[in-house]
Amino acid sequence: MIIPIPKDLCELLESPTANFSLLFPRLVSWDDKLKSEGSIEKLKGKFKPNLKILQQIHKNQQKIKSYSPDFFEKEVQLTQPFVSGLGSGHPTETGFILDRNSGSPYIPASSIKGILRSVCEEKDADKLFGKGNSRGEITLLDAFPKNPKLEVDIMNPHSKKETENPIPIKFLIVPKGTVFVFRGIGKIDELFQKAFERGFGAKTNIGYGKFKSR
Repeated sequence: MIIPIPKDLCELLESPTANFSLLFPRLVSWDDKLKSEGSIEKLKGKFKPNLKILQQIHKNQQKIKSYSPDFFEKEVQLTQPFVSGLGSGHPTETGFILDRNSGSPYIPASSIKGILRSVCEEKDADKLFGKGNSRGEITLLDAFPKNPKLEVDIMNPHSKKETENPIPIKFLIVPKGTVFVFRGIGKIDELFQKAFERGFGAKTNIGYGKFKSR
């Protein structure tokens, strides 16, 4: 069941100064049917992250450098598109994870930790990442792009019912070439290299979310 959003709220969400992370999951430009054609393109056209807040996030993260000699900062570039949150709640069933403050795409620290742990040797995992009430040796921060952009990608379903007339499913991606900055505390360069090759986010099994050092 779809509950219409009040007109005054729609106008606020679609205003030039509105936070895209609030607009995107609500899909206020509704065309009377679920997954209406062009809805993802319309949302992409409204993408206007708050660059001032994003720059402040980068500055705040860099301040940690003065508190720890093991601070690391890695600028890496996407060699393939990045997407995350496809399974999260969204009227088109193609969600995307966005930072609530800046409206920018980002990679949560919890996701980074999960990927790094998956490429870590078992004997070192608990020491680096902790276990139970035991704290690990590393600290990870959310990773943000320097100049966030979004584009539209397409996937085609392959069920028997849709073989003759497949309906392409459109979703948002961060395009390849976008630079992300990973920051934290700890000495785990080798793990990051493995993780960048493995990929972050969704659809890594078909090549999405891979990075290379700049």
